[in-house]
Amino acid sequence: AAVAWLKFGEPFGTAPIRVRVEEQESSVRASYQLERPELGWHLTMAGSRATHVPPPDSPAHYLKERVLACRVRRDGGLGVFRVEHPPWAVREVTAVDYRVDFGFLYGADWRFLNDARPVSAIFCPGSDVTVYQPVRAP
Repeated sequence: AAVAWLKFGEPFGTAPIRVRVEEQESSVRASYQLERPELGWHLTMAGSRATHVPPPDSPAHYLKERVLACRVRRDGGLGVFRVEHPPWAVREVTAVDYRVDFGFLYGADWRFLNDARPVSAIFCPGSDVTVYQPVRAP
């Protein structure tokens, strides 16, 4: 959180997260739970063990291969930073379960997500990611 704040101006805090990954012959299940049981916040995804790289014109490619990120800077201006990683493969998603209080995390305008179901879910093994120093947007 300190690096995110000092280097990128991101207002993140820290919280311990319990991670559990179960790998079977043909499937993978990943669970993430905030180490504050009273909140009950968690995310669990299950999917195929096999992966594939989605085509460049697919929604999955568009959502996971973002190369720029934007953030309001502390001075009110817009900051832009570049994100780089190899193309990510995806798993076929077979189940998603989560509980998060979006209103608590992001403000009252986002509370409606507490009762919404996702219209899509992407389960990526991931990779190392390089995040470059932010610059002021023109």
